[in-house]
Amino acid sequence: MAAAVSPEIRQLVQALIASGALPLIDVYAISELPDQTRNNWRREAAGAVLERMLTLKVVGTPEEAIIHMIYPDADLNAGAVAYEQWLTAALVAATAYTFVNLTLAVHKCLAIYGCWENDANPTITEVRLAKGPGGRNTLGTFNVQRLRTKLEGPEGYFSTISLWDRAETIFVSLMPNITNAAGVEFGLFGYVGEPVSEQVAGPIL
Repeated sequence: MAAAVSPEIRQLVQALIASGALPLIDVYAISELPDQTRNNWRREAAGAVLERMLTLKVVGTPEEAIIHMIYPDADLNAGAVAYEQWLTAALVAATAYTFVNLTLAVHKCLAIYGCWENDANPTITEVRLAKGPGGRNTLGTFNVQRLRTKLEGPEGYFSTISLWDRAETIFVSLMPNITNAAGVEFGLFGYVGEPVSEQVAGPIL
C-alpha cells in the first residue's frame, strides 16, 4: 500500500508548482506556448544574464551592458563553424557529439533557454547542457525527440534557463539517432551579455 502524502508535503509541492519553482526538466514545442509566455521566457533569460553581469561586476550599471542573441562563432565557436552559421559536423548515430566546449571570455555571461533544428529528417534526440571541464557538472539533459511531432522544424523552449558566468566552461553535447555525414543546422536559443565597449558584432555588421 502506498504511503499517504502528508498535508505539509502536499502544501509544499503545490506552492512550488504555483511559484514555478518545481525542479522540472522538460522541453516545450513553441506551438504549446502562448505568445506572452514565449516573450516572458525570453525576457527572463535576458534578465538573468544582466543579473549575473551586475553581481559579478562585469558592468557597474545596466546602461553599460548589451545583451544580444548568441553568435555561434564569435561567442561559442560552436559546431562546424561556418562563419556565424549554426551547423554541426558529421554525426554518427547513438554517439554523443560535442557541439560546444569553450571557456567564456572574462567579460561575457550566457543564458540558454531552448534549441531548434532545421532539417527535413530531424537528427538530434537529446541535448545536454553542462559546465566545467569536460562538462562535469550537468545543468540539464533534454530529450527533444517529441518536438518533431509538432512539425515545427523542430524548435522548443527548455523548462529551465541554464546560466554560465564569465570565464566558466560551457559544454553542450548532442545525441543523434541517425548518421548524418553532412551535419545539420542545429542552434541554441539564448543570450550573451557583455559590456557595450566589448561587444563583438556578427561578421556582416
